[in-house]
Amino acid sequence: MTRVISRDDNKDRITLDLSAAVWGGLVGAIAFVVAKFLLLQQGLAGIWTIFRPIATIVLRERIVDPAWESGPVTLIIGIVLHILLSIIFAFIITFILHRWGFLVGLLGGALFGLALYLINYYTFSMLFPWFFVEDSGWISAVAHVVFGAFAGGTYELLEENHARGRETI
Repeated sequence: MTRVISRDDNKDRITLDLSAAVWGGLVGAIAFVVAKFLLLQQGLAGIWTIFRPIATIVLRERIVDPAWESGPVTLIIGIVLHILLSIIFAFIITFILHRWGFLVGLLGGALFGLALYLINYYTFSMLFPWFFVEDSGWISAVAHVVFGAFAGGTYELLEENHARGRETI
């Protein structure tokens, strides 16, 4: 059964499918990694390039110190954080774009992904100099757009499939 969050204030009814939002975040996370991996064309070394910048959120200044060895810990922190943030951002996409259908989920999610890229790389990096020490430019922008499109599109597809017979909480 799908769990749903509902708010009913006699005029509007907002129903969010929690399961579809989580799956949207996971699919978006995978799509982000695949897009960046393919665009970077670095082979398996590209995995470090993908997750190291994400790990900087937790590891902070340590990661820019050349004496600090970045190994499996960096990779694990980057992967876990990437998944958590992807699910959180998918919930935001869900809240903004729910019930408008697949096309709006796909295109609106893509626009959300682009906005997320701009916020991440041009705002947070000014506030936190260690944040995203490595930037792959347009590749990161495309990967964020792909994330948003997949997260929004997946949510809408799953939400439409779960529309009948679900439990509201």
